[in-house]
Amino acid sequence: MVNRSKMTSTEIGALWITYQKKTMILRVLEHFIEVSEDKKAKKLMQGLWSELEPNVHRIEQIFKDEGAVIPQGFTNADVNLQAPKLFGEGFDILLCMVLKEIRWDYTLFI
Repeated sequence: MVNRSKMTSTEIGALWITYQKKTMILRVLEHFIEVSEDKKAKKLMQGLWSELEPNVHRIEQIFKDEGAVIPQGFTNADVNLQAPKLFGEGFDILLCMVLKEIRWDYTLFI
């Protein structure tokens, strides 16, 4: 058994915010994937979603290991996948490029 110290409240708070951001991006990507008509764009966004989603589960496991409450985050109930597009073609790809460029800057140690 590894003897490690508990996370500080600052670390838990930072992880909490990271969880909120990542779950929000997952929901945005799900909507973009649903409404996209461009197959290449869909594939790119699905790849980004697949890259991010395991990190959300990893954060949940860290909360469990700490004995902390897992934040609710953004869920499927927070997005209507049938809603019409809000942005023109290309915005979804631009957003993905920005997210890839910052490389999940708020990932912390995940």
